[in-house]
Amino acid sequence: MLTASMKVSVKETGKGAPLYSINSDLAGEVTLEALFKHLKETLIIIADQTLREAQVNGFTKKPILVVDNSASKPLEQVSPVGKIQFIAQVQSSKLLLDAYDAIESRTRVVSGTYKKYNWVAFNGSIVATSKPSFEAWLKVNSNFKYQDRIRFINFAPYAARLERLGVRLGKVSPRKKTQKKDRLGANGGAKFSSTLANGAYTLAAREIRRKYKYNSGIYFQFKFGDAIGAFSAALPGRAGGTHYQGGALKGKPYLYPTILISLKDIGLTDSDVNKGIL
Repeated sequence: MLTASMKVSVKETGKGAPLYSINSDLAGEVTLEALFKHLKETLIIIADQTLREAQVNGFTKKPILVVDNSASKPLEQVSPVGKIQFIAQVQSSKLLLDAYDAIESRTRVVSGTYKKYNWVAFNGSIVATSKPSFEAWLKVNSNFKYQDRIRFINFAPYAARLERLGVRLGKVSPRKKTQKKDRLGANGGAKFSSTLANGAYTLAAREIRRKYKYNSGIYFQFKFGDAIGAFSAALPGRAGGTHYQGGALKGKPYLYPTILISLKDIGLTDSDVNKGIL
């Protein structure tokens, strides 16, 4: 039988740090199974005590529970050497405006045309064509429902190309294609040229996902014009809207960089679900 001896201690630094007392009947040598069971119970007890203290000091009463980096894993299934996190909910307008700012702060301005086409759609309809118009829309549209979809889109015809070339604020010239080996063997293991998207929208999506990944679903996506063709009527001065009007690609849809945010009721302080309306 595999046995091990153990000692559990908890230390939290800082002024007014709490003292934890973990009682256990374990003594001397224990089985590995008992060790893991004790570690799991200790982890849950400490997490509960920490949450209660934080709530006394003003932390949210409805936190998002994240167990071992999963928002869907039950607390009792935490790994003995895992992690328990309590994530604060966020106001929907803050999340969405932070996303818009993340895009704008990375958008390189040359002629101004690219930046002026950072638009926003709500459940398939254009609702804003600038930050001021988006802020105005949010003031009267704040009670979002579960899985409402906000999509940030750049409608410049060349937006997808700039995204693939990694053109963004602070980067003067497009990056070169890199040689990579085909690991799947589709090309006999030969090297091929590839450029992964690394522009304003890609980097903005990474930033807001790091900050709000447990509050809402956040996805970078390329979308063809025929998939969002209903928006073409909202493109002033652009005959044909989302499709090429001449050349070899006439009639073909443009490709656009987008960021999709699928709102989660559990992650928002002001959703209809949290207010008990739905």
